[in-house]
Amino acid sequence: MESKTIWTIYCHVHVESGRIYVGLTRQTVERRWASHLSKARSTKGGRWYFPNAIRKYGKDAFSHHVLGICHDVDQANLVEECWIFLLDTRNLEKGFNLAEGGLHVPHPIRKNPWDDPTYRAKQLERFNSPEWAARMNDPVTKAKMSVASSSRTYSDEVRSKVAEAGRDREVSDKTRQKISTGLTGRKLSPEHIANSSRAQTGKKLSPEHVAKVAAANTGKAHSQESREAISRALAGRKLSLEHVKKIKNRSPNPDAVTKMLNTRTSFIPKELCKNGHRREGLSKVGKVFCKVCRYASRKAGMSKPGIRERLAAYKHSWHLKVKKARVQ
Repeated sequence: MESKTIWTIYCHVHVESGRIYVGLTRQTVERRWASHLSKARSTKGGRWYFPNAIRKYGKDAFSHHVLGICHDVDQANLVEECWIFLLDTRNLEKGFNLAEGGLHVPHPIRKNPWDDPTYRAKQLERFNSPEWAARMNDPVTKAKMSVASSSRTYSDEVRSKVAEAGRDREVSDKTRQKISTGLTGRKLSPEHIANSSRAQTGKKLSPEHVAKVAAANTGKAHSQESREAISRALAGRKLSLEHVKKIKNRSPNPDAVTKMLNTRTSFIPKELCKNGHRREGLSKVGKVFCKVCRYASRKAGMSKPGIRERLAAYKHSWHLKVKKARVQ
């Protein structure tokens, strides 16, 4: 069976002097050149001729060429040895090679250390230790991690791979509970809130996404604790003028309003209050006029018939909006 590994015999040529370095790699020539540059930066002096030459002349002083491609390491070693001999690159006047070549041995395949139970247990014990928690909660460490994360950018290809990997991923109940516990009581900074708001502004969700969110929320009931938390969060909240204007100019959903108006049972009074108002009307509107009818009459400066007329006008305005929305 033929190996899928490709071995490349390459050379780097110093343009001004014509001196050559011949090498062998199973990486691309570009990545191998990047490794040479890294070694040139990390080594200082010594008998490493080629890294010394890179530091002396600079990376732009060299040209790069492919001498041959092989699919077998033994054949690649033989080709490398032949090129070093033919070009005489071990001669310091002609090249930078120190060895005669042909001695490349592939690195063994590295195993994932986390597959070792001993290593895994040791690392988990370390991560769950109080010392590690104190280190991660240190403000200096958090600031360094924040700077490192904020300066990191991901390409569109990487983003798409991450999205694809997490699309069909199922989160266990245990993991959900951990996430919920970690987020409980967490307060976001104003800067974080502003960044999230900018990221969501103008973002359009696909129909599939909207359908998934609707299906997930259908039949979902908030606990009493959640209701109280939402109520506290919304208490005293003031809407901007732009937000209020959007709500006023919003066209109603014709289907939803028609369904509401056609549900006749919601308009059938089961019982009348002492002032003759319905206990059931247009959802909250009817209840409000029933419970605080005296206060509403006194505040609006209208008699009881005036309140009924206002309620009828309210119904009529919704009919007109529905008609307008259907025409559009």
